[in-house]
Amino acid sequence: MLRKIALGLLLVTLLSLPYREATSGLRSQSQTQDAVALGSLEKRFGATIQPFFERYCFSCHGPKKRKGQLDLSRETTLRGMQRDFVLWERVLERLHAKEMPPEDAPKMPTAKERAAVVAWLREVQDREAERTAGDPGPVLARRLSNAEFDYTIHD
Repeated sequence: MLRKIALGLLLVTLLSLPYREATSGLRSQSQTQDAVALGSLEKRFGATIQPFFERYCFSCHGPKKRKGQLDLSRETTLRGMQRDFVLWERVLERLHAKEMPPEDAPKMPTAKERAAVVAWLREVQDREAERTAGDPGPVLARRLSNAEFDYTIHD
């Protein structure tokens, strides 16, 4: 009897090895793709996004002048933006709706510049959604109704 159990365990272990190797390969590919995507986002942040904000936003929302108590110059890295992405979602909404920069601003971005920043912010937003997906947070216990309580006690 013990031999049959030991043989069964050995067989299950041996059969699961190819599956484990295959799934670990998928995980490492996924991690590599995430790293490449993150590198691409960071590169575009330094080349396109940061200069956009310096050119069009920091004059009103920078360290010297904080209209609406908003300082966009604090976040100089992609990781910093990810920590306070609620703020950047508001920025995305304002840029997409063409509310910012306002019409009386000294410099206005071209449609191409605005579209590039909006697309980048949406990509970061999607990445954050994927990164934080799957965890709904704490699930609170629901109270039983009187009927449910009675049925539980009867069982």
